[in-house]
Amino acid sequence: MKRTLAFMIGVTSLTLSLLHQPAFAAFSGFVRLGGIVVSDPRCTPRVAGEVICAVLGTDQALYVNRTVNGGITWSGFVGLGGIVVRDPSCTDDSAGSVICAVIGTDNALYINRTSNGTTWSGFLGLGGIVSSDPNCTFRSTGGVVCAVLGTDSALYVNLGP
Repeated sequence: MKRTLAFMIGVTSLTLSLLHQPAFAAFSGFVRLGGIVVSDPRCTPRVAGEVICAVLGTDQALYVNRTVNGGITWSGFVGLGGIVVRDPSCTDDSAGSVICAVIGTDNALYINRTSNGTTWSGFLGLGGIVSSDPNCTFRSTGGVVCAVLGTDSALYVNLGP
């Protein structure tokens, strides 16, 4: 009897929580951006409502696409080059720049930075021998932190400006 009552209370709580979910704003519907993509996309917000999304193309190069006109239209894919072996990670650095991190064929971490959304710095090698996709995020104190797994399965972080 005790188990039945606990089960019924659990089911009732679950049902009520599902029925009282907050309403979500209407989404626009899918917009095809084209390209032949071989990685999971990684997107990050930028200034003035812009968004930058990064993917890998069939040539294993990094490509970015950003919203323009306040997020209404997309710029089209821009190739940033490189030969990338894992999914990218992109983040806003909270100072107006976006950093995209990738893993190169030497299994080292590389970053590419833009401050205006259109001109990129080129790849900068940060070293290491990693065994995971990079994961980068901004720090509330400014700058970014990129995390990866090393070949010893330990977590490694690299702090950037």
